[in-house]
Amino acid sequence: MDTVLWATFLSLVLFAIYHPQLGEALHVYFRFHRRHPLRCPETGRLASVKIDAARAARYALRGICALEIADCTRWPGRLGCNQACLKVLLLSNGTAGSANGLLTRN
Repeated sequence: MDTVLWATFLSLVLFAIYHPQLGEALHVYFRFHRRHPLRCPETGRLASVKIDAARAARYALRGICALEIADCTRWPGRLGCNQACLKVLLLSNGTAGSANGLLTRN
């Protein structure tokens, strides 16, 4: 068992050395992995959105901010919306400066 733990630890250290964006990717994942309550910019009603945090973390490994809504309480009725709430979410989390305006849609 100790060998497996040591090998896992060593793998993570080597991964962190060769992927300097790992810290940012983990930060992005843990920031966006839960549901976020907000007011829908299109309807003005309360909504709860779930960001595809795993995808956002994968892109963060490459230094790209690519957020995408995985689920919203306003769907399926407003499934084709422009997802303007992503900008609201970024501003409320203080990440507008690091976003570089690279938001994506489904």
